[in-house]
Amino acid sequence: MVTRPIVVGADGSEESMHAVEWACAEAARRKVPLRIVSVTPAPSRAGAAEGSPLTVDDALRNVYAQTLTTMAEFAAGLAPDVAVETELLSGGPGRVLAQDASGALMLVVGAFGFGGYGEMRAGPVSRSVASRATCPVVVVRDQGRTVHGEIVVAVRDPDEAAPALRFAFEEAALRGARVLAVHAWHWLPPSSLASPAAHGGAGHDGAGAPNGRGLTRVLTAPVHHPGTRAQSAQAAARLAEALRDWQQRYPRVPASPKVIHGHPGRVLAAMSGLADLTVISRRDGHEGPLLSSGAVLQAVLNHAQGPVAVIPPG
Repeated sequence: MVTRPIVVGADGSEESMHAVEWACAEAARRKVPLRIVSVTPAPSRAGAAEGSPLTVDDALRNVYAQTLTTMAEFAAGLAPDVAVETELLSGGPGRVLAQDASGALMLVVGAFGFGGYGEMRAGPVSRSVASRATCPVVVVRDQGRTVHGEIVVAVRDPDEAAPALRFAFEEAALRGARVLAVHAWHWLPPSSLASPAAHGGAGHDGAGAPNGRGLTRVLTAPVHHPGTRAQSAQAAARLAEALRDWQQRYPRVPASPKVIHGHPGRVLAAMSGLADLTVISRRDGHEGPLLSSGAVLQAVLNHAQGPVAVIPPG
């Protein structure tokens, strides 16, 4: 039986070193190999310097090869029992990393990498792999080493949440942590919304009311309206029911549901600061600007205060 590795992207930046550290700990926890990958830009035949036989591509490959050696030594020092392999590839980093990790347990990347310039927004490579990889992607930030003992998992629709819940419970079991399943919705004044037809009806009925299927649910009634309280109670009941199924599989993992009034992206980004990992599903396809879980995902990636695991559909 072939053991699938954990793949981590490394470009020599401080953020990628944090990613290697996180991936190394995860590989030790799961007792699987660690594969460290560096991706040089597409080849160029320009000379590296006047009179030098090296091309720019040669020089870059030398730099990235040294990065791989340094990261492998770093990983070996952190977890001597983890088998480490390295690979130097070439091309667009986001596409190449996603392809290389197609058979991996997960792909781990730093939030920024080179070119982040201290910005809070996630970098292009982390956004790219999070949106296209076929395995779970963990985007790591350096937010200290505090252990909170909690895995937060975002649940948009309990009927579609099995991959994210499975990952969250498995991670909690490995860490001896608890699971907090969060369903968030927010209210917008009716005047800020276009006609229901303009939004394609997905997630809303013909009157603009919620249909009960969204982490990104938009309500057009005030939050104190009896109907919204009923919606919250119904969401909490469905969430609790979904958790009971997983607690039967993981009886040693404490779990609880939480329904919150607030913008889902902001809610999850704020909660990530008190979690060891925040787990969120990726929903491929387009449902309109107000109902796009992709917008929620990008908000979480840009503003999370801790590592975020993005789980592909299926």
